Amino acid sequence: KPDYKLSGSYVIDAIVRQSRHQNKDKDVYAGRFESNLHITATHLFKCSRTDQVEICRTFKLWELNKVFSYHSIQKCLNNANPEARKEGVGMAENSIAKMAVKPVVTSDIVKQQKELEEQRRKIKEQQEELKRKQDALLKQNASSIPPILGNLLHF
Repeated sequence: KPDYKLSGSYVIDAIVRQSRHQNKDKDVYAGRFESNLHITATHLFKCSRTDQVEICRTFKLWELNKVFSYHSIQKCLNNANPEARKEGVGMAENSIAKMAVKPVVTSDIVKQQKELEEQRRKIKEQQEELKRKQDALLKQNASSIPPILGNLLHF
């Protein structure tokens, strides 16, 4: 059914991603899907142009993220409507370009975290210094109390 074509591509994506996440290098699903990907794509592209755009986007993201080989993806994209393919591929490339900005933001966050840790370390040192001074003052004050009063305070 044309209504389930886009959902089918998302199911393939979810299965492969989950398999790679759980099994790391021992992923068996990507190879199985890739061997039939061209045939699957032929059927997936029998849907609305809007869904074809999204399916092309998904295929291009698979290529860019190395989920499936470049050759397999290009073979599949050749089955799509040329306009849908162009739009979907463009959307995928824009998505990847936006993701490329994130490491800069992440590095800023890491820098801020290091600065915050440094500030916490300095505050802790200051607290320890204040505690030492306070203890010294208490000792000094304790030694200046007359012995009679000192005995009364410690009983």
